[in-house]
Parts: sequence; structure tokens; C-alpha cells
Amino acid sequence: MTSTVISHPPRVIAYYAKERAAYPAAYSLKLTDEHAKKIVRKLCNHFIPKNHGFHLVGVELNFHGNRQNGRARLNGTITLSHTPSLGLICHEVGHLVDIATRKPSFRKRNWHTKHLMRIVGKLIAYCQKKNLWSTHQ
Repeated sequence: MTSTVISHPPRVIAYYAKERAAYPAAYSLKLTDEHAKKIVRKLCNHFIPKNHGFHLVGVELNFHGNRQNGRARLNGTITLSHTPSLGLICHEVGHLVDIATRKPSFRKRNWHTKHLMRIVGKLIAYCQKKNLWSTHQ
């Protein structure tokens, strides 16, 4: 059985590099799975509108693998690697916030935009403000 490797378009790879360069401290901070669950819950409760389906049903969080990658799905499910970085958590929650507030173009697949970068910046700033940044022990 062969595994399929997902390759991203060059613009998405460039976006990831730009995001990691903009927030190096967030991407270097690794968290435990339990602490990641708490942060995801706090970020979703604060940033996703109260009347949106993600907020009403709740965001499901799964862990898989150790390669520092993640995926946010349209049904409100987030899959993260074990011991994710704070930057990765904020990036994936940012996708759900983007979907809940802006309704990005699903046909064009414009998921990684300047708007998402601003959302990720707000999520990281919120983590710093609420001291979620340094309480990962």
C-alpha cells in the first residue's frame, strides 16, 4: 500500500514561509496535547461568533502524527500533530474563524490570504495577552 503525498502550490508554500517568519516565537513554542485542547477551546469561544454552527456544536479536535502539520475542515474538525506549536494551533483555528466570519471563496480555494494572516496575528496576540503563551508547562 502506498501513501499519497500532498504537495501544496507554490503560493501556499510561500504563505507558510511568510507566516513562520512573521511569528517565529509562536512556531517554536511546542505544547502538550492537553494544553493545545485548552487553547483551541479558548480561542474558538472568543473569536467564533456565538450564533455560528462551529460555536453551537463545538469544534472537534483530533491528534495524528508528529510532523507539525494540521488541517481544519469545513465541518469544524481540526486535526493537529501531537505536541503542536502555538503557531500551528492559531493557523488552524484561524481557518475556522475565517470561514465563520468571512465565507472565503470555496470555488477558488483562496484559503491562505492576507486576511488569514491578520486573523492568525490576532489569535497569537490574544494568546500573549491572556498569558497562554508562557503557561505551557
